[in-house]
Amino acid sequence: MLCAKSIDELYEEVKDCSLVITNDIALVTALNAMVDSARIGTFAETPRMIAASLAGEILGTGTVTDLELITIISEETGLDFKYVHSEVENIRTIRRYTIDVRKHLHTNSSRAVYNSYVKIPTIEKAMEGFNADDNVFYSRQKGIAVIGAELFDQLDRCFIPLDARNVSLFKRKREATFSIDRIHQVGNDRQIAENAVALIPQDKPQDYAIVVKTDSPMADAVRSALYRRGLPFINKMSVRDLDYIRDYLNFVTLALDFQTLRVKDVKEIFSNYNGYFNHGRDNFLLHRQGADDMKERCWWMFCLMRDIRSHTFDEISEICSREARIQVRIILQELGLLDKEVSTKLVGRLTYAVDNVRELRHSAEIPADEKMGVLVADCSNSVYMDRPVVLYLGMEQDWNPNIVGRPYIDVEDETERECLRMQAMLQQGQQRFYLVNQTKNGTEARPCLLFDEIMNNEEFVTETHQVRGFADICNEVIQGRWFESPEAPQTDMGIDVEEPRMFSDLFSKSSFAEFYKCPRAYMFHALVSIDSMKSTEFGTLIHDFAELYLCYPEKVDEIGLERLAEMVSDRYVGLSTPVMNGIDNSRIVKAMACVRKYIDSLGFKPELNRDTSNAKYPNTLFVALDLVQGTTSCETDSASHVHKTHGKFDLMTSDCIHDYKTGKSRSLKDIRKDMMLSDKVTYPDFQPLIYLLVAKELYDIDSFRLFYIFDNDSESSKDDYDIRRSSREVRLVRGDVFDALASDESIFNLEGILSKDYKPFARQLVELVSTQAPDDIGQWGDDEGLKSRAVEVIGKNVNKTNLKNAQGAVNKLADCIKGGFVITDRSVLVPSETLDSFAEFVDSEYERMRSMSVTEFPAMPRIDCKDCNFKALCTREKATVIEFSEVE
Repeated sequence: MLCAKSIDELYEEVKDCSLVITNDIALVTALNAMVDSARIGTFAETPRMIAASLAGEILGTGTVTDLELITIISEETGLDFKYVHSEVENIRTIRRYTIDVRKHLHTNSSRAVYNSYVKIPTIEKAMEGFNADDNVFYSRQKGIAVIGAELFDQLDRCFIPLDARNVSLFKRKREATFSIDRIHQVGNDRQIAENAVALIPQDKPQDYAIVVKTDSPMADAVRSALYRRGLPFINKMSVRDLDYIRDYLNFVTLALDFQTLRVKDVKEIFSNYNGYFNHGRDNFLLHRQGADDMKERCWWMFCLMRDIRSHTFDEISEICSREARIQVRIILQELGLLDKEVSTKLVGRLTYAVDNVRELRHSAEIPADEKMGVLVADCSNSVYMDRPVVLYLGMEQDWNPNIVGRPYIDVEDETERECLRMQAMLQQGQQRFYLVNQTKNGTEARPCLLFDEIMNNEEFVTETHQVRGFADICNEVIQGRWFESPEAPQTDMGIDVEEPRMFSDLFSKSSFAEFYKCPRAYMFHALVSIDSMKSTEFGTLIHDFAELYLCYPEKVDEIGLERLAEMVSDRYVGLSTPVMNGIDNSRIVKAMACVRKYIDSLGFKPELNRDTSNAKYPNTLFVALDLVQGTTSCETDSASHVHKTHGKFDLMTSDCIHDYKTGKSRSLKDIRKDMMLSDKVTYPDFQPLIYLLVAKELYDIDSFRLFYIFDNDSESSKDDYDIRRSSREVRLVRGDVFDALASDESIFNLEGILSKDYKPFARQLVELVSTQAPDDIGQWGDDEGLKSRAVEVIGKNVNKTNLKNAQGAVNKLADCIKGGFVITDRSVLVPSETLDSFAEFVDSEYERMRSMSVTEFPAMPRIDCKDCNFKALCTREKATVIEFSEVE
């Protein structure tokens, strides 16, 4: 590479001049800090800085802010605010490369924006109108130097006078060269960030700079690592960083959907403004609340939110504190929104401006610890970093300049300019570290494409070669990381605990399923709620109704299902959209009717032996009807005394555990498949096994029944429908799988599925396979001896045709006992031997989980990562699915 001059060397070349012009802000700051003689005014400036200070002289008026610019153009042209902003940014980009902007605008709207844009006083207009060879400010200078003119864009070049001293960023080509000594290939973005930040001492963060693509995931990982280490870093606070603006914006955005909001949707933002609701209102529709349901200030804010469209933006800012209101009003004033009434369109404009428009004005002070510390520089526009140690993170494809598909850019010239800028940037600091990924998106990480041009500079090489990996751009590639993250200290009520504590929570049906899928999925399950609000609320309502009808059937009959549905609709109806109100109400009534019919079929009368007045999760209908006596037969949370699991039973009768299912119905085969430990299933479900394990131990109950409320949806509405058809039974039986297969129920099922020759011999076939079949049921159909003996059982000659029929018969037997369960036409039979094996597996997995709880929960999936509920949260690359036998 070309060897770049240091800041000291550049200063020596220009220190006798009174003005130095460069377009690198960091270099400007460094040169001004090095001034060692008395001077009036600044020593080094960028063209934009000069234009800003001379704008009044050049234009005869002050310049407008970005928000004012976009608002003026939007109002003059009648075009959408967002569209105008994107066109203004596009116009600015084009102008950096060519003066003929109009040539590259292809629609009437974009040309209309440009016509308005050129009439408004902006920094760009001041730069364009600057005459470097006839300017009073320049004429007073005693020597003007320009550093790095090869990196200037067209507007920057307007500030180069003819008699300026041009100073190159690089030494003479044959005088010295530069090469990267070594590159560290560390791992993923998070590990790179942790290893980089680990190099920075706590007492000297100001000596370090980190170069990264600042809008990439790598930059987020760097900031997180700096925060974790407590290291300050330089931050340019923008409006989007201010909580004041965000809270105000959140309030008006939520207010526009007032009719569909729940109390819990606004609870946090109200509390930010000292408005509080009464306890227990979270799941109720906000617009149905009254003054008695909240504190006085909360009611005032409620009324503001309710009548949001009749208030101006300025009036709504009354919710803010004095300091916050100042910040909010600055933005509103620039957008011209102060005296305008709140509307969806204008709130959209405000949201867009805060999220996307750069350089918004505010008066908030940057925190002291963010004015100094580690410099986080953007690889896309940085050159000089005045820091002793510089760390370069990434240098991969996301560092590629975005120049393709822009006809106003001369690709060759821009590529050459970017190569020069990158070469200078890569040589900053007295000590440098280069850290890159080993893989990216599942393939080997490849260097930025600019390295192809840099490494094939005709001044240094005689034969071109393609840069395929990082070994091609440095002298040595070192694999591996040097920093291991320390375990985060455990705290208990703010007191440090020396030894981390293992988890002690028992497995529930859902938590065990998540751990079985992947330990990391279990961790996220414990931390993050993923349940759909709509399905969760609906299931809760139906369970509440089931308990009400079981305990007080006469009250339900007295009130009627339609009235009860109205009473609970406040929590469920219209969750998705208000137009669903009628459909949602009908669905609740339908579900209630099916539950009532199912409970009637049980003929079970519970004992009212539980006080529900202080329940953690009160029954909505009990509260509405002022009922306090419930039953322990419903919603009973029972924990095993022997094994590491527990279950919350929807309903427990004398001989069965019942579970209400509001989702899609499952067949017996589906239920069996989901319980198999040896099969790959997308959504494993061990609820029947866990509940049978607990119910058998504590209550000597050996039957678990799943009631699918919407099964046979159209038929179930008829009076003569047998509601038991909507349930599926999983039943515990004694012995092993062959004992279950030999039961009368299983034999009856076999007689229904075997061919006519084998129907009368079902019991004999079961005895045959239980004593003489191979242990691996997958081999039964290929075992010639077993097939021959099966033919003999039915009294026929052993020939090719009869052997084929026998193969079909033994395969049907094998299918019935797949996974250690026996499936019949009415239920899934769980042999006690199978349940005991499952209990041992649960206990072993529990111990594995506890040991992970004090280290880490690794990504070890048994399902495909794309099917995981937490794929968006997991920071790991897609992992290989682990076979069951490997973990077992």
